[in-house]
Amino acid sequence: MALGVAGLAMVLVPAALSGYLDDILRIAKASVQQTGLFGFVALVVMQFLVAATGILPASLLGIAGGAVYGFAGGSAMALVGTLAGGIVGYYVGRKGLQNVPFTNTKIVGGLDKVKQFLAADGWRSVFLIRLSPVVPFAATSIALGASGIRLADYVIGTAASLPALFGYVYVGSLLGNAASLESPEFHQVFLLMLAGGVIAGATLVGRFVMYHHNSETT
Repeated sequence: MALGVAGLAMVLVPAALSGYLDDILRIAKASVQQTGLFGFVALVVMQFLVAATGILPASLLGIAGGAVYGFAGGSAMALVGTLAGGIVGYYVGRKGLQNVPFTNTKIVGGLDKVKQFLAADGWRSVFLIRLSPVVPFAATSIALGASGIRLADYVIGTAASLPALFGYVYVGSLLGNAASLESPEFHQVFLLMLAGGVIAGATLVGRFVMYHHNSETT
């Protein structure tokens, strides 16, 4: 359902805005770029806060950064802000939730299986989780911290998934020209990212089921 709504929005919203987008982008870019380095740092801080708290989808600021600063500048903003915010979220989960007691034995058993799987699969699971378009970034950071997965695996998996965020930055850079919204390339990039997320989610579930099956038969 969520993917269907997202896909529909990707087609309808650009079409609805295409007539006004040039003016909107020109005003927004001029306003931000007039602030110089301060504007760039402000976007990095906003990306950090979004990645740490989940108040907005991280992809939205990636798109905004690409629209204002282009692909290179927007990617740098997304890289620094997202990694820093993700590490903060990880430590919030590790320090605040890792040792929270649960009385329900079914919950405890299920969480133990997930923790064992994450510990065994390491950064690969983090990478696949991060690619899913329906999993909130901040909530995942906290949950992974609470799972006890190693920081190195967490950072490697998160960093490896950042090209997906760079895809949103690239889409934002295309918004610099309203005509790009009507080009096949614009829609192909979005569809490619959605397809990659679905495949990653299915792969993660398959790996978990296989791990659970193997652990019960050994």
